[in-house]
Amino acid sequence: MRCIVCGYGVVGRNVADTLDLYGIDYIVVDRDKALRPQAGVPFILGDAKDEEVLRQANIDRSDILIACTGSDAENAFITLAAKDMNPEIRVLSRAAELESVDKLYMAGADYVVSVAQIAAKNLVQMAILPFRSTVREYLTVTKDVVVTTFEIPPGSDLLGRTIAGSRLEEITGTSIIGIRRGGAVLANPRGDAPLLENDVLVVAGSTANINLLERVVRGEGPAQAR
Repeated sequence: MRCIVCGYGVVGRNVADTLDLYGIDYIVVDRDKALRPQAGVPFILGDAKDEEVLRQANIDRSDILIACTGSDAENAFITLAAKDMNPEIRVLSRAAELESVDKLYMAGADYVVSVAQIAAKNLVQMAILPFRSTVREYLTVTKDVVVTTFEIPPGSDLLGRTIAGSRLEEITGTSIIGIRRGGAVLANPRGDAPLLENDVLVVAGSTANINLLERVVRGEGPAQAR
């Protein structure tokens, strides 16, 4: 997997650090000449809205682009340029303003993260659930879509099946966007990825679809998935 990170502010630096942590190949693009990237960070000085700069970043051979500049308008233009040059690339965009979420989706982003919304929800959760560390954490991507995790329990009927073979996404209307297996994370897994005991699925979908998936994982869902 290869990732392009557009923007190297506070968010971009944390994205790069996290990609390093998981051993994911990436390159950072930022136009600020005053920036001093950390040692070892692959970096292109340039405007990510510029097609030539994106070519230098090998957008044609990249799987994911993360637009995390501080400007929603700039993130939208980056998304448009990226999708035009590589329609298959998955674009994740930061939204500084909640009002920009729909506009970024219209620009072609596959996932939009509202930083303000996430921060507000986490603060409230910490305030009202200070002692319940076992509560499953939901990450709000938009007002209609959340991201959460499910662990495949021992003895599950899903064990040994592939993502495609389980028909989880088809039956529940959710998207499996990652699998945490031991200390490793498989991002954007293919349909032929197997489901193993104690795998933790990272799933995006509506609340209703997430609830249906939870029933299926527990063996209580539609018979087609079992």
